[in-house]
Amino acid sequence: MAKNLPTNKPASPNNKFTPNKYYPGEIMAKEQEKGLVVYESRGQKVELTAQIVRDFLVTGKKELVSDQEIYYFLGICKARQLNPFVKDCYLIKYGSEPAAIITAIDFYRSRARAAVDCTGWQKGVICLNKDTGELRYSNGLVLSNEELVGGWFKARPTGWNVDFELEVNLAGYIKKTSQGEITKFWSPANQPSQIMKVAESQGLRTVWPDLFQGTYTADERNFDLDNLDAGAPPPAGGAGDITPKPEKLDTSKFDKAIKKLKWDKETRARLEKWLADTAVAASAKKGEIYTTDMIKMSCANRFEEFLAKFKEWIGVNYPAQAEAEKEPGAQAGEDEKDKDGRVLTLESRRQTVWRVVIGKGIPLANLAVLNPPVSALGHITEQNIDEAEELVAAY
Repeated sequence: MAKNLPTNKPASPNNKFTPNKYYPGEIMAKEQEKGLVVYESRGQKVELTAQIVRDFLVTGKKELVSDQEIYYFLGICKARQLNPFVKDCYLIKYGSEPAAIITAIDFYRSRARAAVDCTGWQKGVICLNKDTGELRYSNGLVLSNEELVGGWFKARPTGWNVDFELEVNLAGYIKKTSQGEITKFWSPANQPSQIMKVAESQGLRTVWPDLFQGTYTADERNFDLDNLDAGAPPPAGGAGDITPKPEKLDTSKFDKAIKKLKWDKETRARLEKWLADTAVAASAKKGEIYTTDMIKMSCANRFEEFLAKFKEWIGVNYPAQAEAEKEPGAQAGEDEKDKDGRVLTLESRRQTVWRVVIGKGIPLANLAVLNPPVSALGHITEQNIDEAEELVAAY
C-alpha cells in the first residue's frame, strides 16, 4: 500500500465548511408555516417542504412515497445539511419496499475535504495475482493476470498517531439479476471504480461520523444514479430491499393518553404537524434521525410537560384557538358534569379521588399500578385520572 498521502484538502479558505446558521425574525416566521424546513448547506440557504419534496425531488413514483418517508428525508437533509436541489442526495421509490435515501459520493468528498483535521486520504483496489497468490494494493489498475478482490481506504487526520485503514470485499457487493447474471452496475468493467467508491464512502464515514452518520452512497446501495429514469425500477438486486426502515415503536401509551383528551379532528391534525415538526427539529439538533413515533415515546413518559409545550405552540401558531380554550382539548365534546349538573374540572376530579383514597384508607400500593403511579395528590394527572376514578370506585 502506498505510504505517502496526497493532500486533498483545498488551499482556498473559501471552501471551508460553514456550519448551519439559524436565521432570526423572517426565517423563524417562515419555519412556522406548514412543514417548512430552513437550513444552510455549504453557504446556500435551503428551504424545503414535504410538498416540494413530493412534487420535485422524488426519483421514481412520487405517489408511492409515504408522509413518514418524506419527513424522514427532510430530517436527514437538515441534520446532514444536504441540498437535494444540487443532487447532494436523492429520495428513491419504485414499489412497496421502503424509499431509499442516497447521498452523493461527491458530497462526502466535499465535506471531508473541508473538515479542519483533514490531511487527505487514499483509496484503491486490492488485486490477487492468479499465479503467485499475492495481494497487490493498486490505485485502480487491475492487470490481466490479476483478480479483483476488494477495495481499500487510508487516511490520517490531524492529531491521529496511526493511519486509519479499511478494506472491503468485492464479493459482498456484487449483485445479480433474477436470472443469475451480474447486473450492469457491477459488470467487470465497472467493478474497480465501484468498489473503490464503496471503500471510500465507508472510510470517510468512519473517520468523520459526525458528518456522515446515517447516510449511504449509491455504490453501497447499488443504485446507478446516471441511469435512473423516473418511474422505472432499479435492476434486480438493487438496494431497495436493504434500505433500513424507520424503526416501528409501540406508541400505544401516548395514543391512549391522547384519546382520553377527546380532541376534535382539527386539534388532532395540529398535533400531527407538531409531532412532525418536532421530529425534524430533533433530527437537526441531535444529528440523528428522529421519527414521529420516537417523539411520541418521549412525550408519553413526560405527558404533562408535553401538554404544556403543545399548549404553548398552539398559542403561538393558532392564537384564536388558544384564546377560545383554557387547555388543549377543552373544546372537544361536552364537558363532564356531576350528578348536580356542575362541570367537573380536572382539579375537582383529583380532589374527589384523593378524598376517597383517604376516606376508604386505600393503600398507596394499590395506586402504584396507575400510569403514572400515584403516591400523592400531585401525582394524579389528566393522563391517569380516568383509571384512578375506576380504581377507587371499585375498591
